Amino acid sequence: MIDMEHLEPADLVGPEERKFRIPVIDKESLLAGLSGDLKIRAQRMAHHDLVASSVEVSGAFTDRALLVQNSQGRCWTAALTLRQG
Repeated sequence: MIDMEHLEPADLVGPEERKFRIPVIDKESLLAGLSGDLKIRAQRMAHHDLVASSVEVSGAFTDRALLVQNSQGRCWTAALTLRQG
């Protein structure tokens, strides 16, 4: 689980890139053999014009793939929940 105060996807962008990107995991790397549940919580997340609070993302990591099953947070006074169907 990753638990943070502020999640800013722009912090993960390199100087030559302008969009959020998760790099491919090499087949021979240590991470390639790992699998398990994924949970990310943040008090605040901002990406472009979207600002959310109480953000929680859950899913799984297996076979070098990240599967997001649930994503939720509060945007202004509304709640937003995205689930895999």
